Amino acid sequence: MIRGLILCILVVPAGADTVFLNNQTAIDGVIKARHERTLELQIGKIGRIFVALDMIDSIEKNDRDGSVSDSALALAGVRRLVEETEAAGVAERPPAAPDPDDAAVKRCRTKDDVEPELRAEIERQMYDYTREKRKFRVRATQRLMEIGEPALPFLLEVVNHDNPQVRIATMEIFARNGTDLVIKDAIGRLEDENEYVRKTANEALVKITGKDFEFHFDGAEARRQEAAQAWRTWYEEQARDAAAAEEAAMAAAAAGVDGDGERAEATAQALDKTPKTAPAAAAAPPAP
Repeated sequence: MIRGLILCILVVPAGADTVFLNNQTAIDGVIKARHERTLELQIGKIGRIFVALDMIDSIEKNDRDGSVSDSALALAGVRRLVEETEAAGVAERPPAAPDPDDAAVKRCRTKDDVEPELRAEIERQMYDYTREKRKFRVRATQRLMEIGEPALPFLLEVVNHDNPQVRIATMEIFARNGTDLVIKDAIGRLEDENEYVRKTANEALVKITGKDFEFHFDGAEARRQEAAQAWRTWYEEQARDAAAAEEAAMAAAAAGVDGDGERAEATAQALDKTPKTAPAAAAAPPAP
């Protein structure tokens, strides 16, 4: 009886651990020891790694066996095995999202601009993205990163989420895939109570706009507010210019329909949105 019990205990697989890092990545393995400055983690059967304690955000138990194929992070030492695992399961991967750099891709300004099938997947990922357990959020974050621009209208709804990790991940996705659609909301996060949210929000703004108002996420509050105000002022100027350009275009189009080319040119020039001298191709035909 005792031998049977011992044998049963030996063959039952032990639970594994998921180590979540500060940079939103995760490592599946089995914790073997905790040292003064590092955590010793066994990855599959190929060996062990040591993770600095100050890089670790949290640790959770999971129901996997700690093998490399379950790892959420392709570590350099196990990259070959991870790639083999991914290649074996390539047929089960979700379809790749459209390339946002492809000029033929439809711009996604609202949820309604997203194709129904892709929208359904994004909504499923958004559910996991805001769940309490971080392992779901990490995987959803990775997939939303891959999806790219179509996910932006959905992410705008969680920029003020109660969980700072969700806000950080959202700003990181904005930094990678953001367009002018997210600028206003990213500026709003510059005054977030969490310094990492402020840091990633500024990084997103710099990446999207090419501007830098020397916002220091960990600087004095007065300096942060000054830089944040500079971002808001710049954004308001851009919004006014865009509105004026749209108004000029509409006025010019309306005047063109009326056959009054001179009035169209005068309207556009008054708004400083077209050259003072019209191109030759657009000049009015000579009077008969």
